[in-house]
Amino acid sequence: MLQSYIPLFPLKIVVFPSEKVNLHIFERKYKQMVHDCLRGDRLFGILSAVDNEKMYGTSVYLRAINKVYPDGRMDIQVMGQKAFIVEEFDEVKTSREYSAGLVRYLDNDMEVDEDKVLELKEKVREFFQSLEMVGRVEFNQQPKAFGIGHYLGLSLEQKYELLKIEEEKSRQHYLIEHLKATIPIAKQFNEAKRRIRMNGHYKYFDLGDPIDPDFPMGEN
Repeated sequence: MLQSYIPLFPLKIVVFPSEKVNLHIFERKYKQMVHDCLRGDRLFGILSAVDNEKMYGTSVYLRAINKVYPDGRMDIQVMGQKAFIVEEFDEVKTSREYSAGLVRYLDNDMEVDEDKVLELKEKVREFFQSLEMVGRVEFNQQPKAFGIGHYLGLSLEQKYELLKIEEEKSRQHYLIEHLKATIPIAKQFNEAKRRIRMNGHYKYFDLGDPIDPDFPMGEN
């Protein structure tokens, strides 16, 4: 059971392992956190604040500080490392203004079901085809659930659920079920767009003359 004590940055986002994310740092306490990370191992945790539940998150590595503003604000880039659950949460201490905590890293069983891998590939291609985005997805290697999860239109809550799953087989199953539900909706949406384009030569809609409330409508 791998544990670590790291700074914690609560945000209403979900970061997947290996995902690159750009952040704008403007609060004093988190500017302090970034400077402390630079003096250490460059690791901190993004604690996913979803539905007031602040227990799961992802450790991230501070890859770069892209810009520092005159007032000390920063644009930084981080990369997701490992999903975790918070074991102990510490509020602000005298030596720091930001929170920190003891986290336990989730297991990451990467065993896969080859049939599910093929099904996931097929569903991902079908998804992008239904969005008329053919050619936007290429599989140079076996797709990883975390690697493609943030491209599939998941809600914040769905991303959070995916982050908490510790087996790749189960994560792939989760995405397949999501795509099975989403693809028909995407197809219906694009069919509606095509119908609108087909009727595009009707620039004006004749809704009839406005009714004058004082105009006599006749007797029944």
